[in-house]
Amino acid sequence: MKKGLINCTVILASILLGLVAIEVYVRLAQPYELRLRGTEIRLPYFQTYELRNELTGDGRLDPIAMHTKNGLGFRGPNPPDEFDQALTVLMVGGSTTECFYLDDAKTWPQRTDDLLQPYFKDLWINNAGLDGHSSFGHLHLFEQHLADLSPDAIVYLIGGNDMDGLIQRTRYDDTLNLSPALDPDRRNPVFREWLAKQSELVAVLLAMYERSKVDEIQGSPLLDLATGVPLPDADIDQDRLNTHRNDYLPAYEARVLDLVQRTQDAGILPILMTHPAAFGAAGERDVTSGIDLGRIHYRDMNGATAWAILESYNDITRAVAERTGVPLIDLARDLPKDTRHYIDQIHFSIPGAEAIARYLEPRLCRILADAFPNHARDDCPSI
Repeated sequence: MKKGLINCTVILASILLGLVAIEVYVRLAQPYELRLRGTEIRLPYFQTYELRNELTGDGRLDPIAMHTKNGLGFRGPNPPDEFDQALTVLMVGGSTTECFYLDDAKTWPQRTDDLLQPYFKDLWINNAGLDGHSSFGHLHLFEQHLADLSPDAIVYLIGGNDMDGLIQRTRYDDTLNLSPALDPDRRNPVFREWLAKQSELVAVLLAMYERSKVDEIQGSPLLDLATGVPLPDADIDQDRLNTHRNDYLPAYEARVLDLVQRTQDAGILPILMTHPAAFGAAGERDVTSGIDLGRIHYRDMNGATAWAILESYNDITRAVAERTGVPLIDLARDLPKDTRHYIDQIHFSIPGAEAIARYLEPRLCRILADAFPNHARDDCPSI
């Protein structure tokens, strides 16, 4: 019995020492990039990624794209030395803002910056999009990083990730000190989140596990035709749509209102932007192929249902803009439905990023010129 206890103690001590050694190694070497540890958003400062893309035959992606993060952990130039004297703008959103698979020079925030430079003095634009972030993540990012940075304006491209039915945070997000109206599923942090905050090893293992469950770029709507996948009908799933309207949209509206209020309270101009997609209403045709965008696949639903759900979130964004008087850029309503603008059903291609930048040029130019006339140096182009 005594010998057995000694052996068990030695084994347990060896395991403990091994885990401590691994913990020390992971903390020092940081072999796996973490964007979230427990409740802390970690920005990837001074990182460079070389991406080799496959969907390159039709010009939607470059064969090799360089993705660079600056000293803030965002995409774009480092902040100017006289930050308070410049016209500073951040683009905030999820993966459709970050444009992870596009080269630095071809994301829509960077192309918008290029187009707006002639109209303003000392203009600085950065891409603060983070893959997977919903309105929960935008709130957390604002409180942890953006409020202290205090740019002049923030453009929020929102709704795309919230349409997944986020009544609670995703693995990328974290609830702040929200009221029950903003977070109906409010609860104490679960044990694994607490443990991830204490241990870098646990945080890495959890991140690797969650990453293993994530679908990467989905197929293009055009692949439905090319591979002969049977197209669904275009009938809207009313039960699913009503679930969003009754269970998710009220909380989404509260979060967007809270995001606008926090931004304004910090002396920053919020600009809301609705979210477009490659799917659409029944009978709505793709500019490139002529396919009925209500009948393409998006996850486990047809395009018509997906578009009805996304538009219900866009309608909330429009209503919040009207209610609060903040500027609205209705990208979802005005951007032509063209599958060449996408690398799947929702993420933008090179032509799509260029189309967005061209659309934003006169509209965002006028918003910024009206709000910050001292920085304007030329008349904005007509819409």
